[in-house]
Amino acid sequence: MSKKFKPYLWFSLHDMTPNITADKRVVYCHNPMMFYNMTKEERKKSFKLFLFSKFYKYIYKINIKKNNYVIVQQDWIREKFKKAFKIKNVIVAHPEVNLGNLKINKNIKIEKNSFLYPSFPRVFKNFEVICEATKILENKGIKNFKVYLTIDGSENLYSKEIAKKYNQLGCVKFIGLQPRVNLIKNMVVHL
Repeated sequence: MSKKFKPYLWFSLHDMTPNITADKRVVYCHNPMMFYNMTKEERKKSFKLFLFSKFYKYIYKINIKKNNYVIVQQDWIREKFKKAFKIKNVIVAHPEVNLGNLKINKNIKIEKNSFLYPSFPRVFKNFEVICEATKILENKGIKNFKVYLTIDGSENLYSKEIAKKYNQLGCVKFIGLQPRVNLIKNMVVHL
């Protein structure tokens, strides 16, 4: 395809550097899993993810030096990429969220003291940290907030354990995986 269209820029958006022809080549590497050291307990809960973490560095490594730029989301990942692959052309591009295109009723206000954690349930996503912090606050009588988690226990074994362990917390709401527009709408209430 690249030989047919002869692109100036080939921007690979999903971690891998294809073997193509272009004047400029860029790859966006969004998954830091290869740098995560899973515990034995985490390996039991998510063996596929463990295998994924061990082999992902080999996927990244394929053709990575052929890129003019490698783009990552955080500075610590940039430093790890530079060291792991012996490259210097790593750029940090922080994600930008544009809510301007969402059609939200202007009479709806953001719920006070509400927090949203939009993430797929994987063992390295720290859902326990959020739930334990909520538990500590609730035990101290602080209950004037809501934490919305985009899991409900049906996604995988890990989410099932989290939902079961923390479903008694009144300030945690398990809303399940959501489309982007629903994430915003779940964070608002009529005043």
